[in-house]
Amino acid sequence: MMLQKSKELITIIRELIWPLLEPLQEQDILQIKEKDFDWEEEDLDLMLEYANKYYESEEARKQDVESKSTIFIGTFGVTATILIYLSKELVLNNSVIPSFFMLILISLMTLSVVYICRAIWFSLKALQRQNYYRLSFPRFMLENDVNKKKKLIIALLNYTRNNSETINLKVDFMTMAQEYFKRVVVFVSIFSILVLGRYILSYKIVFSDFFSVLNNLAIREHLLGIIIASIVLLYFLIMVIFYKLSKR
Repeated sequence: MMLQKSKELITIIRELIWPLLEPLQEQDILQIKEKDFDWEEEDLDLMLEYANKYYESEEARKQDVESKSTIFIGTFGVTATILIYLSKELVLNNSVIPSFFMLILISLMTLSVVYICRAIWFSLKALQRQNYYRLSFPRFMLENDVNKKKKLIIALLNYTRNNSETINLKVDFMTMAQEYFKRVVVFVSIFSILVLGRYILSYKIVFSDFFSVLNNLAIREHLLGIIIASIVLLYFLIMVIFYKLSKR
């Protein structure tokens, strides 16, 4: 019992630090055949309409996932550039005095870059070419067959059912990209709080006169200005991506 709880705790900690994609269970999708039909002739129009809407809804879900993944890649790329630039400034700037505080900042930036690269990787996986079935012009449409409507319904249902597993995998990839990006947001927030806290302590600012001091204080540190400007730009990009996604 104790061992089981320890394993669960380790799994929770690992998921917080480095979430992994659980493999989908392989399922044998049973193909619908004409002999499986047990409908009346007057129900065929209703079933054809339903099968067509089912097919179109899965197509829309696939396009939505791929369009969001494309937005993710563009935004993540810009975010990664900013984070790498910040890390370079912290490491290579001669005016930066090595300290435990700077080590924490550099570690946060490094982990953020790793997470953002991981998010880009899963976004690319969501756009990766997969086995996908599309409805073309079937041969039975050229044949003198009275069951064309039934065969069309069967084709639509089978293609859609076969594509569902591929689309679910794309959704999982996009979800993983979002999970890693959430961790970037958390780390950037911690980074911002640490920088602001260090700035407040260095100038002995108290909350009672915080705004009045800000109005009169001239910031001379070039590095601090770059960091603050980059953080503001990064937050702006984060807000833009979530705004676009909420509108879709």
